[in-house]
Amino acid sequence: MAQKLFDAAKKSRVAEVKDILRSGTAVNLNWKNPDDAWTPLHAACRFGNKEVIELLADHPQIDVNAKNNVSGTPFMLACFWGKLDAVKVLLKNTKVWKFPSSFFIPRTIHAKGARKEPLEPSISRWKLTN
Repeated sequence: MAQKLFDAAKKSRVAEVKDILRSGTAVNLNWKNPDDAWTPLHAACRFGNKEVIELLADHPQIDVNAKNNVSGTPFMLACFWGKLDAVKVLLKNTKVWKFPSSFFIPRTIHAKGARKEPLEPSISRWKLTN
């Protein structure tokens, strides 16, 4: 069932994600893909479906700061791939760790892509554009 949730999140199948989360079945919601250690939230952030990201990030059993095989969190992945909707959703979540000390993410997030720049000391200096 965990692989099914991962696939649904990756392919932006909102109804399927909702069904799995509501099923009450014992599912490892933080299951990691063996190839890259992505969780369903990593996959959702990479492909940028806002509704799927909201469903996962707001679920109390989801680790919003889970690290993949290169220590990247879902927030970092959303920034790197320029997924503006994902970044906005995650910025509102108080559990999301937004200030990694050893990872380069863009200061300006573009919908078409992202550049690598050192993280500014204050999120208020970020400029979100599309």
